[in-house]
Amino acid sequence: MQQQAQIEKTHLPKLLSREDLKIRWQMNSRQSVHQVASKPDFPQPVFAFNHGKTPLYLATEIQIFEINHPWVITPGARLDYSHWILRNVID
Repeated sequence: MQQQAQIEKTHLPKLLSREDLKIRWQMNSRQSVHQVASKPDFPQPVFAFNHGKTPLYLATEIQIFEINHPWVITPGARLDYSHWILRNVID
C-alpha cells in the first residue's frame, strides 16, 4: 500500500496557490495577484479548499498564461508594460 501511495505522489500535478503566484511574480500584495487572476483568459482553478477561499491552479496552465502575458512575470516587466500603456493607450 505504501508503495502505491509513493507511485501516486510522483504523478500528482504541481498546483499553485495565489500566495505561490505572489512569490513567483515578486508582487507585494494579494490585490496585485487578484487583479491578474481576474483577467478573462486567466486559468480557472483546478481545485479549491477552505470553502472555496483558496483556489489552486495547475502550474502548466500558469506557465502558458505567463508565455502569453510576459509582462506579469517580473516587477520590471510590469513597469515597462505600464509605461507602454501610458504612451500608447492613454496619451
